Amino acid sequence: MSSSADRSRFLSAARWSYAMDGGRQILSVLVTFVLAALLGPETFGLAAMAIVYVLFVDMVQRQGMASALIQRRVLTAEHRDTGFWMVLLTSVVMTVVSVLGAEWWAGVNRTPALEGVIIRLSPLVLLQGLTTVQQALLRRDMSFRLLATRTLTAVLAGGTVGILGALAGWGVDALIAQQLTTAGVTVVGLWNASDWRPGRRVTRTAARELLGFSSGAFLTSLAVFVNNRADALLVGVFFGPFVVGIYRLGSRLVDLVVAALVGPVQQLALPVLAPHQHDPDALATRLSRLSRISVAGTVPVLACLVVVADPLTATLGGSWQGSAAVIKVLCIVGVVRAIVAVDGPVLQAAGHPFVQAVVTAGLAVLSAITFAIAGMALRDAGSDAQALGMAVSRAVLFATPVLVVHLLIVRRFAGTRPSRELQALGRPLAVGVVVLVVGSALDILLPGPTIVRLFAVSCGSALAAVTLTMRMVPGCAELARRRLRGPPTTPGAGDEPPVDPPAFAGV
Repeated sequence: MSSSADRSRFLSAARWSYAMDGGRQILSVLVTFVLAALLGPETFGLAAMAIVYVLFVDMVQRQGMASALIQRRVLTAEHRDTGFWMVLLTSVVMTVVSVLGAEWWAGVNRTPALEGVIIRLSPLVLLQGLTTVQQALLRRDMSFRLLATRTLTAVLAGGTVGILGALAGWGVDALIAQQLTTAGVTVVGLWNASDWRPGRRVTRTAARELLGFSSGAFLTSLAVFVNNRADALLVGVFFGPFVVGIYRLGSRLVDLVVAALVGPVQQLALPVLAPHQHDPDALATRLSRLSRISVAGTVPVLACLVVVADPLTATLGGSWQGSAAVIKVLCIVGVVRAIVAVDGPVLQAAGHPFVQAVVTAGLAVLSAITFAIAGMALRDAGSDAQALGMAVSRAVLFATPVLVVHLLIVRRFAGTRPSRELQALGRPLAVGVVVLVVGSALDILLPGPTIVRLFAVSCGSALAAVTLTMRMVPGCAELARRRLRGPPTTPGAGDEPPVDPPAFAGV
């Protein structure tokens, strides 16, 4: 494939990847706010406690298989079939494990109602198992258009069912119905999109080759899960559903922003980087390009989220007010996550999944210890203070050891000096500061009802973010114009782009 065609394919995949993740997160934000307003923190938190448990079980059944299938330079029919049947068998076993462990997890959280919620959510594990290989093959082929349309349809269907259920008085079952509908529609959509069907070509050799990589990816996923979800796990253990609801709403909004703007970069990273795993210069160039896209797009939006946090939560009612402070603190975490977004994919592309596993395992242990200490220290505090304290402990963790590890990784595997890496962040961070100032001034100066203030502050800070990013961050304006024009169609028309992650949505 020519370099021009390769660039065109990359830009097309990038557009559809952003459409998929951006559209999914926008829909999820709308659904999340409607459900939060209808159900309240207690019900919202109960569902979140169950989902974090099911997420862990679901991660185990995947075994890192998707990354193993994408990373392989030569992928045979035996690899595809073997990977599918391994995942399916594991998903059946882990669905049973999820049901059997529901009573124990409810006991750990001292919340008896949690058992029934987990049992009703457990079919998600099997449904996710049916999509793992199909999704991996579409990602490997850079078929993000097919992924985007199926994903958005599933999220819309699930959100509609969830909202109708909440209006009908289903309580927590509305959230369960949302999750199961989204997962079921995803299964149907992905199998319809892909022309691959599993056969019986299962071999020990293919299993050994896939497990050689996926075992390292699985250990990394386990560590990443603990690192990213230790707060959700421990908030429930220490404080119960109400505080989980307050914390999870703030966490969810930051997650949605990061997923919408960083997720597409991560989706693209492994298939973009893996073909250049034996070419250090090409790997470093593409890594730098992906990193700049991630940071430049995310920081201004997180700044907007900070300034709208107060009027945003005020529209949901008084019981949600504590989420505003959580949102503001966790935006610091979001900025760091944008910076370190491609650390995992570059280690996987370079063939070092076990290095990634060791690094993330160390951070996961530190994360769990940090949150456990914060949880014990906040036992006697009020609900809002407990949620905020957990958010602060998470921000401290990400702002220090996580950033240090990132600088070491880019130095070792991309040859990028830490000083150059930090210098590249200067302009996006400056844009974020200006957006904070503009948005805060609008919030203070504009009178009127909360909903009117929310609209005005949102529009003003968003306009400032877009304008300043286009002017201050090199290449963003040109990249935007290229996306509007579409990919180049003639050789030489497209130079290098100048600006060099399902179900479980809504809770």
